[in-house]
Amino acid sequence: MPKIFLLTGIVLTIVIACTQAGRRGLDANPEGSRISAPPVSSAMNFQELQKRPLRLPSIMTDEECPVSPSRDDERSSDQVLGNAPIGPVAIYFGKNRVLQVDQKNFNDNDKMYEKKVPWMSTEYRGPILIRTERIDGRGDGGVKFQWHGRAIGEGIGVEVTSEQMALPGSTRITGPGCYAYQIDGTSFSEVIVFRVELT
Repeated sequence: MPKIFLLTGIVLTIVIACTQAGRRGLDANPEGSRISAPPVSSAMNFQELQKRPLRLPSIMTDEECPVSPSRDDERSSDQVLGNAPIGPVAIYFGKNRVLQVDQKNFNDNDKMYEKKVPWMSTEYRGPILIRTERIDGRGDGGVKFQWHGRAIGEGIGVEVTSEQMALPGSTRITGPGCYAYQIDGTSFSEVIVFRVELT
């Protein structure tokens, strides 16, 4: 009889131990054996953005430059040009959306003017591609950021990592005229038009 009681006690101890281990496993994973997989990123790469055609308007030299309006960012004291979730800070273009440059902004090495124009992301995270051109005649343009971006074709690609990301930088143009940025992101494509004056 003592042997039977001893064997029964051992079996009960094993069952209790297995039950407790199972409960601890369920507590560690409330959904039991189902483990959630990490989300798969659907972000487009820069090469895919580069395949999008330029949709820049074209006007005559003597036509009025159709500058883009600005909009308020409710989470920032800045306004940005255009309707995209990222854009250049409007205050650097003055009241009439004119980027004024003078001789001290001129770079003799590449024969281009360079003017400080920071950008601001307001509600977007992911890759963007910015391409800049003059739309009322011959001329070239571009954007350069201090700490972000890399050249992709004739534009600059930036990985925006925060929905309120500041991008200190500058806009480069060959001279006065009407210019446009085209900004392409994973979920949008925006054209922003501005005018450049030599003072």
